[in-house]
Amino acid sequence: MTIIGHRARHRGIRVHQTDSLHSSDVTVLHGIPVTTVARTLLDMSADLTPHRLAGALEQARVKRLVTKREIEAALHRAPGRPGSAQLRALITEPSFTRSEAERQVVALLRAAGLPAPAFNAKAEGYEVDALWRVERVVLEFDSYAFHATRTAFQRDRRATPI
Repeated sequence: MTIIGHRARHRGIRVHQTDSLHSSDVTVLHGIPVTTVARTLLDMSADLTPHRLAGALEQARVKRLVTKREIEAALHRAPGRPGSAQLRALITEPSFTRSEAERQVVALLRAAGLPAPAFNAKAEGYEVDALWRVERVVLEFDSYAFHATRTAFQRDRRATPI
């Protein structure tokens, strides 16, 4: 919850305080004024680890709740907000991921000093999990989260061009 003015305390609710809130950062949900997804991500960015923030951002983008442009606009309206540098770094990163496994690969590649692939990219008519175009390398992940049934798993083994 983000409030304007004095900090209120509510058990089980993390309250973010701001001196002002731009009207573009507020929307109405079920008749209740709430901050937009972009502003909520910005407010959370100071409290989350980079890994957790990346997960929240990616879930919001996968569910099409927020766009990069909306996040950029929220950052522009709140310059210097704690955590804004962390959020800005994530939206400028070229390797958009959809899963925890993909985020772990990004972390491993960074730690090893290796180049990041394009995630969920198209190659030869197929959508692949990770693609290094220059190196001509593809990496596919298999997890039960995305292949929850034997039929789905077998179907994905016989992938057809998209």
